[in-house]
Amino acid sequence: GDNVRLYNSTDGLVAGSLGVVTSAATGSVYTHDIFGDGSAVATYQLDGNSEGLGSTADGVDTNVTYSSSGKFGGCAVFSDDRNGNIDISANDLSSVEAISIWFNYSGSASGWLTLLGSMSYGPSNNDNIKLSVHNGNLATYTSTGNRIITSDVEANIWHHAVVVRVDTDTYDYYLDNSKVGSAMTDDNASMDIKYIGSDNPGDGYAGSLDQVRFFNRALTSDEVNTLYTEYVTKYTADISALNLSDAPTKAYLDKPVTVSTATEANANRC
Repeated sequence: GDNVRLYNSTDGLVAGSLGVVTSAATGSVYTHDIFGDGSAVATYQLDGNSEGLGSTADGVDTNVTYSSSGKFGGCAVFSDDRNGNIDISANDLSSVEAISIWFNYSGSASGWLTLLGSMSYGPSNNDNIKLSVHNGNLATYTSTGNRIITSDVEANIWHHAVVVRVDTDTYDYYLDNSKVGSAMTDDNASMDIKYIGSDNPGDGYAGSLDQVRFFNRALTSDEVNTLYTEYVTKYTADISALNLSDAPTKAYLDKPVTVSTATEANANRC
């Protein structure tokens, strides 16, 4: 059995149409400024391409393919030879204070697998504070050297990572909705990222990346939770015909509906 419902009244239950299903890109996945306060600087869905949402400059991909099996629809795929990247240097990301990214790294590749690379720090622009997976650990490279943030990050499943700059020389790291560590830098650091992946074949990424977001302010733990629980809603149904005086007039379906015939369409509406 499935979806069994019991009611204590017949009021409002009608034998007519349950409404027309209409397509709508209304889930938060499709929203660039997800917090509604202008804090979003750049968003890359990586849904079959390297385009940026809103006014974000598009990325330029090299040796990157795309799969339909991402965390949210499609995703970018970087092969085990670790020579791919997406150049996003056309964006001015010097004001970035927080980053959110979904990753699913390859268990067959080892070493420093850089999720986000070419971050500069201080006046010398030494391309540091890179976010990486290193032999099963979430790791970072800062102006003070390599740092393992947390261990035992499982390969071949999707993880959510967030980096938040909390002051001039301290970064907090979140993994799968939990704060897992902090890292210090020597200088007034910048999160001015140039690449999704890395331009250095020695620490290029291997695996899949999805839904990369950049913000111009620090995020709270509640906002990290919002990004972790991000959702997709592709279809709405107008149920106003049910004449439910105390109910909303829209219903959201939790799964996409594939329609091939008029008969199937009517069935799916129910």
